[in-house]
Amino acid sequence: NNLSTPNNGLETIASMSFNWDFGNGQTSTLQDPTATFTNTGVIDSIYIVELIAQTQHGCLDTLYDTVTVFPNPRAEFNATSQVDCAPFVIDSTNITLVPYPNANDSYTWLVNGVVVGTGTTFPGFTIAVDGDTANIQLVAQNVHACQPDTFGLQFITIENPIAGFSAPFYNGCHPLTIPFTDTSTP
Repeated sequence: NNLSTPNNGLETIASMSFNWDFGNGQTSTLQDPTATFTNTGVIDSIYIVELIAQTQHGCLDTLYDTVTVFPNPRAEFNATSQVDCAPFVIDSTNITLVPYPNANDSYTWLVNGVVVGTGTTFPGFTIAVDGDTANIQLVAQNVHACQPDTFGLQFITIENPIAGFSAPFYNGCHPLTIPFTDTSTP
């Protein structure tokens, strides 16, 4: 609310004029305006708000104050590989947090929707069987109660090959020549 007051006893606040500059490209001449401030980055955005209050007789006063808009949390991590053979050990050598220290205050790690740890280091998970998947998510939050952010990647194990071969015979006299046929499956 605009707390400007005329001090001469001859005027009311309704007889005054106001010039607002919100420092975000918006201005107003209303007594009690509303302004929207944004932050699309990862550090605090600070706006300087200026109010010039003027009486009907031309007397004026200027007040400056600041508005701070905290960044929304940003969850992000990098993975060196998302596909491997089983057992696929996923840990801090594979997953690296991209820190945003001015936007995030806490991190929660989930695997397939289940919390497996908190902090800046992924606690680890192993996909034990081939042909399986694991969805790893990171939820970032801050102390300002801004909207949390979630980032996730899917990790998979490829099906292990099955080695196989056949031959029409497996023994014989010297020199033994055997034609082998590969029957492996990917």
